[in-house]
Amino acid sequence: MMIAFSKLHSDKKNETLAKEEMNIRFATASLGVKTFTHSIKNHLLAIRSEAEYLKEKLKDDPELTYSVDLILKSCYFSYDAVNNAANKLNTIDLTLMPTKLHIPVEAALNKFSKKDNLDYVQIIRRSKGTKVLMDEHQMTEVVYNIIKNAMEALHSQEFKEIIITIEDQDKWGCITISDNGPGIPDEDLQNVFSPFFSTKGSINNWGVGLSYCHKIVSKHQGRIEVSSTENKGCSFKILLPIQ
Repeated sequence: MMIAFSKLHSDKKNETLAKEEMNIRFATASLGVKTFTHSIKNHLLAIRSEAEYLKEKLKDDPELTYSVDLILKSCYFSYDAVNNAANKLNTIDLTLMPTKLHIPVEAALNKFSKKDNLDYVQIIRRSKGTKVLMDEHQMTEVVYNIIKNAMEALHSQEFKEIIITIEDQDKWGCITISDNGPGIPDEDLQNVFSPFFSTKGSINNWGVGLSYCHKIVSKHQGRIEVSSTENKGCSFKILLPIQ
């Protein structure tokens, strides 16, 4: 009994230390983002202003106007991307309501378009309509981000499979999203929720998606866990306390 108590105490201590470390990472990243975004947005606004001026001056030259439009398009995209990255690290207020676990899952899937072809997504419901206190909008974004990551991981796979399981586990309502993609290397697993950490090479990826998910789930007094085996897939588990 003493051994079990000691292990429980050790697990709780490690969990507390992990939360404190993650909070420090968020605070540091948030401070850096504020400085970075303020500077980069000023430069983008200057470029956009000059590009709009040139577009007006060169309106009779279709070829040059086309080039200026490309500059403006990149400015708008970059400005929005910087804003989104900053907003996902800002303090987020939740509106908590008793909500069934399957609702954010279905809402997240509805955010994808028909061209995404989600026929390879399977939903398994083992919960009996369990309700948890959640911000439906924010939790929908969490589920959407994780499904989107899974879809990107499966991009080059010949056989694609995403399984979403909704169930109760003791005092937790659980949403598990698993894929049969290439998985995450062991050395990267401990960093997947860190702000700006990413294994993707895309210039459109800022590495804030999973850190945002961690932040939202933590504010729900929940947990988000990841497990993976290289070349066999990855699984994200969202655990929310049942009221």
